[in-house]
Amino acid sequence: MITHTRFIALIAMAIFSCLLIGFLVYLPIIFMTVADTFWNPALFTACASMGFIVVIPLVVLAASPMSDGIASLFFPIRKQSLREEEQIKPVLDEVLKLYREKHGEDIVVKLLVMDMPNINGIALGRKTIAVSKGLLSVATDEELAAVISHEIGHLHNRDGVLNMTLFAASSPVILVHHVLSGVVEACPKPNMKIGGGKDDDLTDTLIMVAYGLSMAFCAVFLWPCIAALWGMRSVDFATAWPIEYRADKFAADLGYAPALIELLERIEDEDVRGATGFLKKYMYTHPPTALRIDRLERGLTVKKM
Repeated sequence: MITHTRFIALIAMAIFSCLLIGFLVYLPIIFMTVADTFWNPALFTACASMGFIVVIPLVVLAASPMSDGIASLFFPIRKQSLREEEQIKPVLDEVLKLYREKHGEDIVVKLLVMDMPNINGIALGRKTIAVSKGLLSVATDEELAAVISHEIGHLHNRDGVLNMTLFAASSPVILVHHVLSGVVEACPKPNMKIGGGKDDDLTDTLIMVAYGLSMAFCAVFLWPCIAALWGMRSVDFATAWPIEYRADKFAADLGYAPALIELLERIEDEDVRGATGFLKKYMYTHPPTALRIDRLERGLTVKKM
């Protein structure tokens, strides 16, 4: 259900991006040709097809094995040192062995290290996992295995790939949003002062006309972009917690629930949120640590019964 929701959001955003690109190409052509009618369905279809030519390759690239390398550009990650490899490799091999026994197949994992002091792990694209220096410095082998299995759960469920394709599909909208926001910010604001000479009146009039035209243009494109991006973020927020719970359950199914609980209890004090207000309360990509612990403990209780 989670994956289906995000896949539907991917299709919707890709279509919106294509239509947006189509309109951005269509309007200058209509104005330059001084057409008798503003709406030309055949011309707009041709312009929208250009949007598909741009968006579809972006989505395909994001879903390809190259997505791991692209995603890694945005994080402080690197290959393992010899000392880190000696710590990580036996743990990773054990997790991969359990995965093979449970799922009847192997999974390819490229494990990197993040130069970050906090306890963290991430899954990127199709096969990349990164664990932080902070985690390596404090975690036991079992706790490290629990984090690795959690991140492998993300790879198993294609969470990283879907995240990358969602970003690729929304990238034209994000770009247009930033450009138009910059135009609104840089546009000279009309001077509303009373009085002044004829030159001042003419200048103010021209500025007001320019400002009005820019606002009208932005009303056509900026606000729909904002609405689309908010819709995408709403899908992210609605599915982020279930995705993390699902990865926790994946680790628990491999037998790492007790170790994951121990690690989460250790970092629970770091999970100080204190956010107030309806929106801020739900702006976290991970559920509260206490609720993650509770889910894992309830799962262990059910197994014992």
